[in-house]
Amino acid sequence: MEKQKTLVLVKPDAVEQNIIGEIISLLESQQLKVINMEMKTPGLEQVYCHYNKVGGLEKRLTEKLGKERAKQVVTQIVAFMTRGKVVALILEGDNAVERVRKIVGATEPEKAEDSTIRGIFRHDSSAKANKEMRALENTVHASASLEEARKEIGLWFPSS
Repeated sequence: MEKQKTLVLVKPDAVEQNIIGEIISLLESQQLKVINMEMKTPGLEQVYCHYNKVGGLEKRLTEKLGKERAKQVVTQIVAFMTRGKVVALILEGDNAVERVRKIVGATEPEKAEDSTIRGIFRHDSSAKANKEMRALENTVHASASLEEARKEIGLWFPSS
């Protein structure tokens, strides 16, 4: 097995619910080690860069939703992610990227298995978020690939 580093962001909704420790505990119980951690309120530029320059979100959404709706969704996500504190974690372990993605669960909480972080702490749904024209609150972000993890770690922990 390959030791990897990956990024997890405990999002503002989870920080507000006071479940940071529970989320970290679930990750650590799977032999993932927290090697760096920081709590902060991210700025607009950092969040925009995270989702668009690193993750390519607006481009992917434009293909599915069209340009105007994609911009709206990105604006909603940036507003959500900058409304309060997040906890950024670098985790290390064997096949960390893939394992963390499984532990975190499906992006849409209503599709996440009950035993995953997004399943255990689900409190929102895509339908509700879309109806209210706001970002989906899904507790955590986890890097989707090793390449994405490297870029995201560089963005959130520039000295790492």
